[in-house]
Amino acid sequence: MKIKDLCINCMREMKNSGVVCEFCGFDAGAFEVPQHHMKPFTILAGKYLVGKAIGEGGFGITYIGMDLELEVRVAIKEYYPQGFAARDSRTNDGTVRSYSENTREFFESGREKFVNEARTVAKFRGLPEIVSVIEFFRENQTAYIVMEYLDGQTLKQYLKANGGKIPTDEILRMMRPLILSLGKIHREGLIHRDISPDNIMLMKNGSIKILDFGGAREFASQDGRSMSVLVKHGYAPEEQYRSRGDQGPWTDVYALCATMYRCITGEIPPNALDRLYQDELKPISSFGENCPKYIEKAITKGLNVRKDGRYQSMEELY
Repeated sequence: MKIKDLCINCMREMKNSGVVCEFCGFDAGAFEVPQHHMKPFTILAGKYLVGKAIGEGGFGITYIGMDLELEVRVAIKEYYPQGFAARDSRTNDGTVRSYSENTREFFESGREKFVNEARTVAKFRGLPEIVSVIEFFRENQTAYIVMEYLDGQTLKQYLKANGGKIPTDEILRMMRPLILSLGKIHREGLIHRDISPDNIMLMKNGSIKILDFGGAREFASQDGRSMSVLVKHGYAPEEQYRSRGDQGPWTDVYALCATMYRCITGEIPPNALDRLYQDELKPISSFGENCPKYIEKAITKGLNVRKDGRYQSMEELY
């Protein structure tokens, strides 16, 4: 395998390097690397080749990569909290630094939680609905998690390609195994805190995986100023907006029910803070979708604005 012939978008070896990839159609010549991203062809830990970014969230950037020893594709997530980190990719220095002296403590404590959460998720390699963690390490003054590369599409992409909605029976079939796996994760004291259609992957074989457990969202609640950056409006319950909000399995219950509501109705639920003031959540039945009343009732209970009014665990929701 010749590294220079790899396509940075799909990590397949092209016959003619420097031209449009014959596998995925990516034109490297027309691609401009965002300033805060790592440069493609960077090598981490002496063996992981970095390609193009395939995802970006409040806490990190995920790249497609290649394990040069095993010659298999991987996904590499870099700890890079938006608004709290800085890097200039136009230099050869890939180092990530705290954005300012004022954010240093936040940046460094988040980095440790990022690594600790990866360590916890790695224990769940046997759960088919959880993305497998292969390795994690510190480099460039930040941290990286190497995960299995998933060949599929996000639920968000699937919705876009299928008219923006999914029939109730189909979304229930997708979510049942995920609900059970999340229950097992919760029993170990780990909460996802960022469930939404862009963090759920549909595989080509029909199975489902939840992404982004590597994000250190646990420390988000310590800084109320940063909450608007770190939550997904419509999917995050009200306790995630508060610096001392009581978060637990019920937090993921809300987000998962918001995701199901979005898939069935085609609409994202109103912002949880707006709902505290005036709850304008439309009943699923008002959309004219074929959704059994008991399913609507369960999803609506999971979307209760107050945590005490929701199911308290994934087992209850199931």
